[in-house]
Amino acid sequence: MFKVGIAVDAYHRFHTADYAYMTPLSQSRDGVRYEGMHVVYIHQTRTVIAMLEHCAINHFLEMPQFKSHCANKKKDMDTHIAGDESDDDRYDAVGPHSVYIAWGERM
Repeated sequence: MFKVGIAVDAYHRFHTADYAYMTPLSQSRDGVRYEGMHVVYIHQTRTVIAMLEHCAINHFLEMPQFKSHCANKKKDMDTHIAGDESDDDRYDAVGPHSVYIAWGERM
């Protein structure tokens, strides 16, 4: 099983955040015993990363050979952080942002 997502700090997202993939709550929610994470792409602009994540999730959920292995459920683009809040289009933006794939065994 795998899940595609966005992070500024992939290590924090996987290991130490309250919502980290290594927490029992996240694993139970997704039905995946996460084992690792691969950063796929890094870019300064969050909008670019959000678009890539959106396209990857939709690709995997629409392909029969991947659909049953993809833990993502939402197919809409992650735009909950507005550009003016994340400063992602400014030269001094907080970033870079990354697209990752977290993976593990189905529970």
